Amino acid sequence: HNYDDLINGGSDGLHPLSWCAYQHISVIAAWANQLCEWVDGLNESTALRLVMSFFGWENLGLPDKNIDDLRIGINSQEHVLFGDASDTFYGYFNPDLTIKLMTHEWSRLAAIDRGRIPAHPVIKGREWPEKVCRILMERTEELGLNGYVFQGTQTLIKQD
Repeated sequence: HNYDDLINGGSDGLHPLSWCAYQHISVIAAWANQLCEWVDGLNESTALRLVMSFFGWENLGLPDKNIDDLRIGINSQEHVLFGDASDTFYGYFNPDLTIKLMTHEWSRLAAIDRGRIPAHPVIKGREWPEKVCRILMERTEELGLNGYVFQGTQTLIKQD
């Protein structure tokens, strides 16, 4: 996101989406892969660390040895979001990496916005366990953001 453009008249509120897989990690996987294709002899680990550094994510603890370790599939059959930690994206990323990544991105948003327009990050109440949702809900308050928007509430509200 180019938050400055949005804050300076392009929007009346900020609602950063929180698809860790599709909006964040798939970008570093794709960019690292592209760099390896463009630069002869560049290994995946170096490419991943370079791209993570570009986004300021080098200290989050994301996998940085092989692109496959990020658990981003090239199609919907290979990109499985839920299930066993060894095979799926959120099985591996929740809770720690999801919390670290979203905290980083929302801290950046808060620093750029500085309260100029309302900001409500999206809480993924279907993809994230209740623990992750609750921690990130508290994080929005700690960062001085205006609240949050739920996208799904399945992990927060028990339905009969």
